[in-house]
This record gives sequence, C-alpha cells and structure tokens, in this order.
Amino acid sequence: MNYQLTAIFVFFTAFFAMKSAALLAEGHFNWRFLFQSPQFAPKSERRNLKKNTEGILRIWKRFIFISACAIFGIEFYQYLFTTFSFGPFIKAWLFSPYIYIFTNLLGISAQCLFLLTREIPSDIHNHPYLSRSISEFWGRRWNLWVSDWLATLSKKASPTNEKRRFLWAFTLSGIFHEVIAALPYYMSTGQNYFGLMTSFFIIQYFAVALDKKVLKSAHPALRASFMWLSIIAPMPLFINPSVTAFFGV
Repeated sequence: MNYQLTAIFVFFTAFFAMKSAALLAEGHFNWRFLFQSPQFAPKSERRNLKKNTEGILRIWKRFIFISACAIFGIEFYQYLFTTFSFGPFIKAWLFSPYIYIFTNLLGISAQCLFLLTREIPSDIHNHPYLSRSISEFWGRRWNLWVSDWLATLSKKASPTNEKRRFLWAFTLSGIFHEVIAALPYYMSTGQNYFGLMTSFFIIQYFAVALDKKVLKSAHPALRASFMWLSIIAPMPLFINPSVTAFFGV
C-alpha cells in the first residue's frame, strides 16, 4: 500500500507539472486550466464533448460498464497469477489488456467528475483497436490527453524537424512513465527498474519511423500486423514489476 500511495502522490505532482509545462509551451497563462480540466494540454480541450442528455447518459453507462470490467478484470488476474506460475514475459503479455481497461477507467472517472462543469472532457482513447497502423495508433487513437501534451512540447522542442519531434515525443513519454511508475517503486522498495519504459517507447519511435518510411504503401494487413507485433512483443519492458506491483498481481 505504501507504494500505491507514493505512486498516486507522484502522479498528481507530475500531472500539475506537465499541465504547467503545456501552458508555458503554448503561451497560455490561464492558470485555472490546472484544476479545471483533467486533460494534460489546452489543445485537448478542443476535443471536448457536448454536454447534453444523450452525452451524459453515455458517460454514466460507460462508467458502469468500465468499472465492472476493471473490478472483475483485476480479480481474474489476481486469481490467475496466484494459481498459476508464469514467467515475467508471459505475465506481461497476459496482463497487457488490463492497461487498456485501467486507463479507460481513469478517463471515464474524470469525465464523471467533470459532469459538474460546463463541458465533458473527450474520451481518453479513440478506439485504438481500430488502428490500421502503428502511426495511427500512437498519433490519433491512444491516450489523446497525453499525446496532445507530447505533441505540444515536442513541437516546441523541434518546430521544423518532424523526425526529431517524434523522437522527443516518445522520449518524453518514456520519462513520464518512468516518473509515475519506476520512481515511486524505487522510493518505496529500493528496487531499480529505470530505463525499461523509456526503452519501450524508443522501440515505438523506431517502429513508427519504419512504418512511415517503409510500410506506408504496404498492404493494410501487413501494416496492422507490424503494429501489433511492435506493441506487444516489447510489452515486458513496459509491464515490469513496478507496474504489476501497483495492481497487486
């Protein structure tokens, strides 16, 4: 429990630091953004959903469904991993679908909380399972709240060089995940897993570069297969003990 509490504290500290960085990078100084939105960058607010009866009902239905999936999912994984013995690679691959459920839970919980305000934040994901390439997956479908932030800062860091911008984005993503997972785990246990998540995202950078340069005109099935292979194969770098320990599995 000490690790989980430390991780939550570090996450919210990083959250406000990242929002401040986005404000400075975009040249906005509306500091109310720090607490008025769960999104990481002002750019994300342009994706906000309309607040109407249909939209509110949709949010509550999704909250109930995703919450149920998250509860039953973690019970299933705890049973699975305590009943059977798996190596770290197999364990990471088996647990990877839960990351999608959990991040959806974070997003829908924030949307429910912000029903008290004038606008509903956009969905955190945009149906990533429908992606046709790894470029589409990371660029337009996975975790839009953070990807908007990454796009804002990487464009500031490299305004004209697209390749360098992508490298900045994936490197910053790796550092962000190290801060919210590896750092609190090290603070709580003394065990060092720094570098694994950054390595995962650097691999994703090279996969996106290859997709854009070599596979751009390839058959859609080949691009989709390459996407899932590139994401799933190195998943043990991302789902390492600093992640599984947070969920108690």
